[in-house]
Amino acid sequence: KGFWLDLSPDLMAERIAGRHGDASDATEDVMHEQVAHGHGPLGTWTSVDASGSPESTLAAVLARLPAAY
Repeated sequence: KGFWLDLSPDLMAERIAGRHGDASDATEDVMHEQVAHGHGPLGTWTSVDASGSPESTLAAVLARLPAAY
């Protein structure tokens, strides 16, 4: 089980372009290649809209966690 953070390719490209000095080596080209391949079935993963702020994405994930967490 896990969470799939879902957002549009345009927003992904915008966020990638705004990154500087982080640990990721993904570029817009890498992202577009991955989008072209698709992610396939999510299985037990829960899709979460990640198009908002980091705080709203975290709140959406937390809302989907069992009460024990």
